[in-house]
Amino acid sequence: MQNNLPHCFRLSRALRWAVVAVVLVPASLLLGGCGERNQKARKDAVQLPADPSQKARHYNDLGWIAGHNKKLDLAVKHFRKAIELAPTYAEAHHGLGLAYAKLGYVDQAIPEFNQAIRHKPDFDEAYFNLGVAYAKKGDLEVAEEMLHTTLRINPRHAPTHLNLAYLYRQKSQLDKTKRHLLTYLEINPEDTGARVGLAEMYFNQGLFRSAAPEYRRVLRNDPKNVKALYRLGVIAHNQNQYGEAKKYYRRVLTADGNHVDSLTNLGTLYASEGDYSNALNEFERALAVDSGNSYAQQQINLLRKRMRGMARAARKAPPRPAPVARVQEDDPFSSPGEIPADTSSPLPPTQSAEAPLPPVEPGQTLITPDGPQVPSATEVPAPSLPPPSDDFDSF
Repeated sequence: MQNNLPHCFRLSRALRWAVVAVVLVPASLLLGGCGERNQKARKDAVQLPADPSQKARHYNDLGWIAGHNKKLDLAVKHFRKAIELAPTYAEAHHGLGLAYAKLGYVDQAIPEFNQAIRHKPDFDEAYFNLGVAYAKKGDLEVAEEMLHTTLRINPRHAPTHLNLAYLYRQKSQLDKTKRHLLTYLEINPEDTGARVGLAEMYFNQGLFRSAAPEYRRVLRNDPKNVKALYRLGVIAHNQNQYGEAKKYYRRVLTADGNHVDSLTNLGTLYASEGDYSNALNEFERALAVDSGNSYAQQQINLLRKRMRGMARAARKAPPRPAPVARVQEDDPFSSPGEIPADTSSPLPPTQSAEAPLPPVEPGQTLITPDGPQVPSATEVPAPSLPPPSDDFDSF
């Protein structure tokens, strides 16, 4: 788990988070005041102040401009110059720590973040990035402590809530995960990736009534979100709302025609209704996408056998007794003894010695790599939340 955390910690800001989905993402979180700092630095860059503290501010602003433009080596140079002129300049230490971290030098970044905190004890962004640095090193206890300190200073620091939700998800502490994720979504309600993560938590706990509204909120912003569409189909399927389930599976296939689970679930629904022709078509499509899909192959074989049995039974069936002729004198095309075609109901499904198609049972899910197997909802492994990011809080 520790090896995966650095890749999964989200550390971006207000403008950087503008996104979606899925999935696994999100609402921008660029460092506050960075744009104003950049504009001011560009304006003053032609004139170097004489006062050392003003000169340090000038170099600090140049460092942020360089960092924002991905010129990290130049940013390091400017931040070092600012610190040389003003050793207690917290923002310059923080900027230098960010530049080191973005370059991959986490061990060099940590002392700079600590210096920023030493000279500015309420520096929430420095605590946040320090927590991220320790998470990247695998020290989760210190990371958690730093993130909680960030929230004591700034309870509405959105990326901290998201990263704590991810950290607690890795620890399987689902109540804390949900609490921080809900707080994050109060701050950034349009973050589709985080919304899907919350819905997935509910879904994999079997809490379909809580999951469904979250998936529907995802679809408001992202009508073609395959994850949300498919899960809503599965929820309806398990609640025996077969028409609703088919509607969502078809919407999935409009967005992704190769979605194997939707194809196999549709095939199962058609087969349960006795519509063997459409069921066979869906299973054959699934097998064309995934040639190793043993479930689809099994159902194709079973359906073909059933359809052949139905054809043989129809040929061997004894003729029906002729009904009393109904002659309509005003109908020139009727004739005595004619048996009208019976189209009132289709032929009933032929009973077979083979095992029946798997039923859909309420409260069970259908998600497996090989198709709809109907295990208990609690047996489906809960997915991780979509990773917040693989980077530090950016310039």
